[in-house]
Amino acid sequence: MWGIFKFFKENEQRWHKLDEMLTSAFGKLKDETSHAILWLKYFHDKDIYNDGRHKSHQAELYNQKLEIARISNELKLVTSQLDEVKRLKGQERTCPGTIEDMSKDKSVLAYEPKHEPTAHVYDRSMMSDSELEVLNVLYAADHPLGYDEIAKRVNKTPKSIRNLVYELRKKRVEVKDKQIGFRQKGFFLTKEIKIKISGR
Repeated sequence: MWGIFKFFKENEQRWHKLDEMLTSAFGKLKDETSHAILWLKYFHDKDIYNDGRHKSHQAELYNQKLEIARISNELKLVTSQLDEVKRLKGQERTCPGTIEDMSKDKSVLAYEPKHEPTAHVYDRSMMSDSELEVLNVLYAADHPLGYDEIAKRVNKTPKSIRNLVYELRKKRVEVKDKQIGFRQKGFFLTKEIKIKISGR
């Protein structure tokens, strides 16, 4: 018994030094582990951020494709209307049953749109329920509304609102637009158009 006690007594400094070394080593290991965890968290957050930006760019690219398709359709419609006007202007009825060819007369090539009756332009019976919802929101608004704001008011997606505004314009409803933010349009109706819609 005395021999064991004597052994620990003689090696007390060595045990103490070993204890200090172990404590220091575990302390360094703990610090390095903390740093590693912080780096892992940083890379994880960075990955989430980059993934969000990627999805945002994909959504923006998709919206741009839709916009290009919409403009392309409008151009086709305008081209078709111009061709029809030129065709009709190339022929002028001089009397019942007789048609005179006026295709050589350059003056008839000028496009002169005909003003159709207001009742036809704003015939609500020709509009769908969704189109009427959007029209009513624009009628009640006192400032230009973007796709997102209109979508919230009628509980639809911005993509649906884009299509509905396009359909309203095809039906000769004069929906105006102006820039309200970075790459964002706001849609509105002028006082004159609101008067026509109300029928007053």
